[in-house]
Amino acid sequence: MQTILRTLVFVLVALLAGCASPSYYQAASESERFFGYTDRQVDGPLFRVTFVAGPVANLDQTYAFTIYRAAELAHSKGATHFEVLEGPVNKDAIERFIGKATAINSRAFDGKELELLRAPLPVPPTTSYVQSVRYYTPNYIYAPIQPPPPPVQISVLVRLLNAPSLDPTRGFDVNDLLARLGTKIIRPPIKTI
Repeated sequence: MQTILRTLVFVLVALLAGCASPSYYQAASESERFFGYTDRQVDGPLFRVTFVAGPVANLDQTYAFTIYRAAELAHSKGATHFEVLEGPVNKDAIERFIGKATAINSRAFDGKELELLRAPLPVPPTTSYVQSVRYYTPNYIYAPIQPPPPPVQISVLVRLLNAPSLDPTRGFDVNDLLARLGTKIIRPPIKTI
């Protein structure tokens, strides 16, 4: 019984470790995983920017990553401002994301949470059973498992501008966003060979 419990705890901790990993600011890749940002040009100065984060991602972080990608895109195209034409506009979410401590935003597992995984699992004793019943039917226990929650996705349609937007509630300054959000963006760790 203890072996089964330890195995269940092992599986639950491993699942939680996978779900609780932070969302990184990176381009989405169809071959590896679909988490990250995508952008495409709709028409002229109109671009659709989408960011897909893991199911346990913070909405403020996901929104900040989406707007940061729009600012990067505008900067690369030579625009000084952009405005959101379609999609959420939540400047408070950006301020909340900027106001959080960097250590909280980039918290990852440092191994202390997974200490249980390092302990060796006991080997169950082997016993042989003599089958005395002529017709043996195995008993199966069905335990329904909930599907994983859907990923967090935010999509905005932006128009690149070279002057401030006429609607200040929907407009953003590119250089201001890049400077203020740049230090808070969590990029994936560099893999060493």
